[in-house]
Amino acid sequence: MDKMCLLSIIVPVYNTENYLIRCFDSLFNQDIPLNDYEVIIINDGSRDNSSDIINVYQKKYDNIIFINQENKGSGIVRNVGIKQAKGSYIMFVDSDDWIEHNCLKFLLKSMIDENLDLLHCDKICIAENSPKNNIKEEYKINSTEIYNGPEFLKSHFDKIAPEPCITIFKKSLLKNNNLYYRESVFYEDIAFNYKAIMLSNKVKKIDYPFYYYYLRFGTNSRNKLTLKHYKDKIMGYIEAAYFFQENTSSDIELRKTIINWLYLVVKSWLHSCLSLSKNDQIYLFGILKQNSAALNYIMDGRTFKERISVGILKSPFLAFYIFHIFYIYNNTKNV
Repeated sequence: MDKMCLLSIIVPVYNTENYLIRCFDSLFNQDIPLNDYEVIIINDGSRDNSSDIINVYQKKYDNIIFINQENKGSGIVRNVGIKQAKGSYIMFVDSDDWIEHNCLKFLLKSMIDENLDLLHCDKICIAENSPKNNIKEEYKINSTEIYNGPEFLKSHFDKIAPEPCITIFKKSLLKNNNLYYRESVFYEDIAFNYKAIMLSNKVKKIDYPFYYYYLRFGTNSRNKLTLKHYKDKIMGYIEAAYFFQENTSSDIELRKTIINWLYLVVKSWLHSCLSLSKNDQIYLFGILKQNSAALNYIMDGRTFKERISVGILKSPFLAFYIFHIFYIYNNTKNV
């Protein structure tokens, strides 16, 4: 498919042969013509029969763009999709999930009629082996007013899901702001939605659960955590802190909203580090020390007790280390 279209659906695939038929059937059981959208399927080095299944669908539907590559990770895959996309709008679908039949016309109409940069919706979570007869009942579709990005973050932050799969993006929003996923890391989508919203001129939320999120037990995100998991997560939050520090300095209310979120997630991360060895803790807290400015931004407005405790007095070593970071940062800052 070489010509421009309205929508690009990006589908990363990695060893999901058992789920592809359900996913792909949902993408083509839709209420818009095939030439209005493309499905970019990126096989990220699958070792199962995923590629064979994709080939069958590609022969049937000429709006499929099939890309085969060595395994590089979800962040790189999604970025390849963004760069390949010819649609005016972009959405992401994970290959073990699926979307509601005949939902695309409604979603696209909302984006086009109101000239939205970003449309945020809802999802339905379905656990593996759960009964399917109670997946969906009738629901009422409610929607918010249209906001600019910062106002939407202030008024709806606790209602924003971090998953990009339930969001439709205007492609120009991503391209013009050079907004891509973090690459070669776990948790590549930390703060992606929040950044996209922040950079948007027109945002709307619709309580429409068009996306079915399938919870598989034993998948990568739920395997035993490694040191890299801990590193990649905190680096995601640190990068988010630098981004919002630069973009929220003039809006006190938004700054407080973002800082409160970062404080809570970093606090949770610190708690999780208590189960690690002392050497691993030293390594991870060295990352915090290297990014003292970001950490100080996250702790802005917190009391001394909150800064030192952050729930971490369970570990005197950790409490001392955090104190050391703040002491070094503040004394360096005042020189």
